[in-house]
Amino acid sequence: MSDFTPLEDAERGTPIYVSVGIFSMTDEGLVATVGKDKAVWISDAFEIVGRVRDPHGEGWGKLLRWKDPDNRTHIHMLPDAALHENPAAIAAVLAAGGLKVATEHLRALLLPGAGPERLRSQAPTSV
Repeated sequence: MSDFTPLEDAERGTPIYVSVGIFSMTDEGLVATVGKDKAVWISDAFEIVGRVRDPHGEGWGKLLRWKDPDNRTHIHMLPDAALHENPAAIAAVLAAGGLKVATEHLRALLLPGAGPERLRSQAPTSV
C-alpha cells in the first residue's frame, strides 16, 4: 500500500482547499483580504495536500497539487527551506508547472504550516 493513498483518493473527488487567516482559496484561486473587504489575487487555485519529509526526518516541506491550463494535474514538493528564500524563486517553480502566481503574499500562506495532514515519502523498493 502506498503512502500516498490519500492523494490518490482525493484525485477522484473535488479539491480540498486550505484557507487561513486573511487567505481564502476557492476554485477561482487564492485571494487575501486586505483592509476593509479588499480582495487581492495571489494565485490560481492549488491544494496543500499535506506536510512531507524524507525517511530520515529531514527535508520537510509541503506537497502541493494543482491543474494547469491544459487541465493536467501537477504535484510538487515545496521544501520549507525554500520559504525562507526569494519568493520569486518559489513562484518561478510553480509557474513552470502552469500555476499563475503573484509572489508578494504566497510565502505568508505557506510558511506557518497550513495543510491538512502529514505524508511520508518512501524510497522505492526493488522488485
